[in-house]
Amino acid sequence: MSIDKDKIINKIKKLLKLGRSSNVKGEAENAIAAAMRLAAGIGLSVEKITPDDKDKTEPVKERFTEIHKTAFEKWERYLADGIADALGCVVLFCGRSGEYMCLSLVGTEKDVILFNWLYPYIKKQLHKLYRKEFEGYSSEMPGKIRRSFFMGAVKRVNERALEFFNADATQEERQQYALVVLNKKEQAQKIVDDMGVKEMRSVASEYNAYAMRLGMEAGDKVVMARPVESSEPKFQLCME
Repeated sequence: MSIDKDKIINKIKKLLKLGRSSNVKGEAENAIAAAMRLAAGIGLSVEKITPDDKDKTEPVKERFTEIHKTAFEKWERYLADGIADALGCVVLFCGRSGEYMCLSLVGTEKDVILFNWLYPYIKKQLHKLYRKEFEGYSSEMPGKIRRSFFMGAVKRVNERALEFFNADATQEERQQYALVVLNKKEQAQKIVDDMGVKEMRSVASEYNAYAMRLGMEAGDKVVMARPVESSEPKFQLCME
């Protein structure tokens, strides 16, 4: 069956317009995510499509996110890397651990919008799943058990990250999206290399195999698409 490319592009523009104008929590982000998947399915980067038909490509550059804290645990860094990979970005940790650190993305404005809500949304779910798994004595869990659980959970979440953009996608659409992500990631990595930023070395840690397996099972329960908080009919990420 032939693909009506112009029809898909028009649908993408409507989604981008919704993503730019909606004040409903979750709706804007889901609209942008759906637009990214549809664009990739026809071999285009969503950054080359604008809702107002202007010939303007959104540049890939370093942009600060809303994520910041005094220090990031290893599993939090691992999660940030996984989400950035799914978006075709590179994540950077700025500042000094123990004082003030923030995350920046080398990507587009749309990438930052998605990262700003997807990262804390997944973290919140993982903390809830951890408390449920170790209910009653989670505060007394040895650091090794806790660390192993979260690393296992994030490992599984990162493996599933592309599902957020590939929901109901055909094999061809998945391949197209993978190529788009790879191309954007290469652009982002070149910018990072030109900046002279050195990758932070991870510290070797020991893990508990049982707790890590529980974490991976928990990772399968994480919902990748955030629900729209509205009394109106919910916008669906999976487009027909």
